[in-house]
Parts: sequence; structure tokens; C-alpha cells
Amino acid sequence: MFQLTKAIVVICFLMARSFAQGKGATDQRALSVCDILADPIKYNGRLVAIRGVSEGTDEGWWIGAGKPCNAPLVTGGYTWPSIIWVGSVGGPQMSRRVEFRTDQRAVDRIDREVRRMRIDPKLDRVWLTFIGLFETREFTARDVGRAGGAWRAFGFGHLNTAPGQLFLKTVRDLYVERGAAHQ
Repeated sequence: MFQLTKAIVVICFLMARSFAQGKGATDQRALSVCDILADPIKYNGRLVAIRGVSEGTDEGWWIGAGKPCNAPLVTGGYTWPSIIWVGSVGGPQMSRRVEFRTDQRAVDRIDREVRRMRIDPKLDRVWLTFIGLFETREFTARDVGRAGGAWRAFGFGHLNTAPGQLFLKTVRDLYVERGAAHQ
């Protein structure tokens, strides 16, 4: 009996260790938007934690850097905004299959807390840690370029303006930076 229990413990340990080291593991430390966009292909298809400013409109939700990145992402001469689109699991924009659902209770809990705090979106920044599957791609010349004299990007999210998207698993670590939205 002891040997069987010991074998089960060893197998569980090895399975947990291989998962933590594998492609499905969440990076232990939350990365910034700038960290992700410094080498987006490195994180493509990975489960990651991203710490950033929660931003949104009626058109959707994205993660902002909170400050300009030292080296913004540039492809084909186009400088991308330092944002990552937040996609819903199961939404029409999904190009990957994921093994999780969005933790809607966590999202609702954050929404309730933000409403309770009476945050002024024109003045205050809402920082969150977003956890999910990051997706981007190698951008080609036809993905960015000039159309009618203006730069046009074909990325992710509303008006294709984000260079990557995160299929949201959960959100946590609410912090409100009062009066910081226009600094």
C-alpha cells in the first residue's frame, strides 16, 4: 500500500512539473505589455500573465502599457500602439482552440469593485493582471502599409489596431492609480 501511494505521489509530482515547464504553463511573473511586445513571437500561443492598464470603449477591451514602451513594436515601417486586445474565449475572432473558459466570476468581481470605488475613467487608471493565451503572428508587408496616404495595420481587435490579443482566462490584482490617466 505504501509503495502504491508513493508511486502516485511521484507521478503527480512529475505531471505537475512537466506541466509547469510546458507550453501551457503561465509564466510565474506577470509581464508588462512592453515586455510582451518586445518579442511577441516568443509568447505566441503561450499562457501568460500580463500586468497593464485596463482600457476600453463600447468597441471592446484592451490592455495598455500605462506609459510609452522604450522600444515600440515596428513592423514594415509601421509603429504599433502599445496595446493588446482582450478577446473572449469562444468568440468569432478565435483562431486557436483553448482548454479553458473565461472566469466570468473574476471579471464580474473586478467590475463590481471598480463600480464600488467610483473610478473616474478620465482621471484614474485601473491596473490589472490579465491571464490568458497570447496570440500574434509574423506581420507581412500586406498586413501593414499605406492606404490612401495613411498607415493601415491589419492586426487584432477593433479596427485591427492591436499587434496581439489575449484570450482571457482570468483577471486579478486590481489596483487603481488615482489621477494618473493623463500624466
